[in-house]
Amino acid sequence: MGVCAQEKQVLMTVDGQSVYASEFKRVYNKNLDLVADNGQEGIDSYMQLFKNYKLKLAAAHELGLEERADLKKELEGYKNQLAENLMMDSPVTDELVQEAYSHMINEVKASHIMVAVSANSRPADTLNAYKKIKEIRQKLVNGADFEKLARAESEDPSVATNGGDLGWFSAFKMVYPFEKAAYSTPVGEISAIVRSDFGYHVLKTTAKRKSRGEVEAAHIMLALNKKEGVNDQERRIWEIYQKLQQGESFDILARKYSEDTKTAKRGGVLDPFAAGGLSSPVFEEEAFALENPGDISKPFKSAVGWHIVKLIAKHPIDSLENLRPLIEDKIKSDSRSRLLEKALDQKLQKELHPWENDTILAQIGKEFALAQRKKDQSPLLIVQGDTVTVAKFANFLANDRWFAPIQKTDTVALKSGYNRFKATVLRNYYKEHLAETNEEYAQITKEYREGILLFALMEEKIWNPAKEDSVGLSQFFEKHREDYIRPEKYEVLVVNSNDLASAKEARKLLKKGSSNQAIKDGLNQNGEVHVFFTKAMVTQDDTLLPKDYRVKKGVSKIYKSAKEYAVIDLKNVVAAQNMNLDDVRGQVIGDYQRDLEDKWLKELQKEHSLEVNKTVFESLKKELSR
Repeated sequence: MGVCAQEKQVLMTVDGQSVYASEFKRVYNKNLDLVADNGQEGIDSYMQLFKNYKLKLAAAHELGLEERADLKKELEGYKNQLAENLMMDSPVTDELVQEAYSHMINEVKASHIMVAVSANSRPADTLNAYKKIKEIRQKLVNGADFEKLARAESEDPSVATNGGDLGWFSAFKMVYPFEKAAYSTPVGEISAIVRSDFGYHVLKTTAKRKSRGEVEAAHIMLALNKKEGVNDQERRIWEIYQKLQQGESFDILARKYSEDTKTAKRGGVLDPFAAGGLSSPVFEEEAFALENPGDISKPFKSAVGWHIVKLIAKHPIDSLENLRPLIEDKIKSDSRSRLLEKALDQKLQKELHPWENDTILAQIGKEFALAQRKKDQSPLLIVQGDTVTVAKFANFLANDRWFAPIQKTDTVALKSGYNRFKATVLRNYYKEHLAETNEEYAQITKEYREGILLFALMEEKIWNPAKEDSVGLSQFFEKHREDYIRPEKYEVLVVNSNDLASAKEARKLLKKGSSNQAIKDGLNQNGEVHVFFTKAMVTQDDTLLPKDYRVKKGVSKIYKSAKEYAVIDLKNVVAAQNMNLDDVRGQVIGDYQRDLEDKWLKELQKEHSLEVNKTVFESLKKELSR
């Protein structure tokens, strides 16, 4: 299918260079989440951003930033990674995705014994390690106690604390050969010997179960590292639990009292997690043990504090269709990727069909004087007309971390080195010509190149000057001083109650000067919490204060909200203050940068010629706003 006539049309010119309608349409659709209004006014607004973007690019080219060595290196690194990802797509990928998903929907529990050996170990050391693991496996097959043997023989450092028991895990939690062996070994049986990057292993699969998926939960936490003693924190968490039992809102209590600052502002809600997803097995078990949405745990203690957990939802493992992109990404960064690399090498061999110098290859099989070959310009490989010399191979071997000095007379190692060299040559050729055959790759790399140019430009023209221009920053601050005022703050004691009678009694006792403890002792009886005290330094918009609270020193009237009553004893008022530059330096720098950018863009509009084809733009607006 050809490109439509509209997409071939020139939308604008910048210093005489054409910018096509197709580019604007592509980036607009890609960034729809940044467009507040997707009607014609929103398109007009985005067009201004697009024009600014093109003006900045023109400035970057004028400064020659594309020739900076560091930016070239960053772009090449990105292009290389992107090309690697695109090259790895193959039928083997699909097989690995299917297998990984089957592991994700199930969990396995296993123990292991390891004999350490690295990939670069001497053959004799590797053989000795294999003999040792073989003897260990035979003892296990003959009935030896797994844990005792693991503690005596395993070279995994964690064996001292776990006796070889690795607990429950699923896909991508262990190195691939280990994971595959654990899933394929029947429960109660001993696996075949497994080789990983760490050494040789034998496993015993002790249990299997369906995955519990992910749990979505909220919590209220009181931290252990507070000035209050352990007993104070425990007593307070039970008071909060009692308020929950009396029908008070979990969301409100979490916002007011939870000391997990990351989650308190959203009602204690945590990101969904799976088994092994948190660093606290105790917390995970309490959360997974809750059965129905809305169920609340009793208070319990973890390594970091006291918690109450509320179940929001349980999520089974998503469908393979939805998880495929995530699984593919994990496979490419997992030890499974070696299988993908092997499949890629076979694919490139068929597609590029390189010519190989059989005479040199025969010498590699017998003798290959590495030092003498470093200047040999004889052809070793020809890939689609590109000649690769023997010298390049010799220099590759000299720098190959897998080709240890001790192996330089080993013909097996030489052949292995040649295979790695050929694979590298074929991949590099494919990557260098990928933009000619893959439009997606060409577009993505163009966007990334422009992105790093703009970042470097903004750093040079705006961000660094704003940080380093102390005089300009001070002048800007003085001119806008009224924008940087510390709000009025209040030292308060807030008394919350879920019944009016208790709130009235608490207010009366506060006005009489009764102590907090005396009020609690008098009103919180028979295991019921009728009043709850919180001391804090707050601003007017703090969630502890009623929305209609009128600031006045002393004990307030009773304020009623949807589910509770509140009385505020205002102890002290800290007046609003003009802040010093050092107090708000980060905020001022950000504002100063925006001010500099606005002025700079006006200069760019004068320095560069930018003309918009209004007819083409109006046509685009009609299409995009449908």
